Amino acid sequence: MREWIANYIEAEKAALDSIPVEQVESIILKFKEAHAEGRQIFLFGNGGSASNASHFATDLGKVRPTRWASGSRFCRSTTTSVG
Repeated sequence: MREWIANYIEAEKAALDSIPVEQVESIILKFKEAHAEGRQIFLFGNGGSASNASHFATDLGKVRPTRWASGSRFCRSTTTSVG
């Protein structure tokens, strides 16, 4: 069990270390610029990615509660099935 836990932690560290800090900073600056200019950001996805987009939109509202955080501004993910 300890070996599995240690391997899991190492994999998580590797994943975090692979995040390109400069690119994250760049997108944050673009979001701030869009906000300052009163522009909108559209997040979308298909299937599970739609849920990821919805979660990300919610997270934006938690960090910076503004008009972006208004529930009426977001189209939550929708699940459809074709039989």
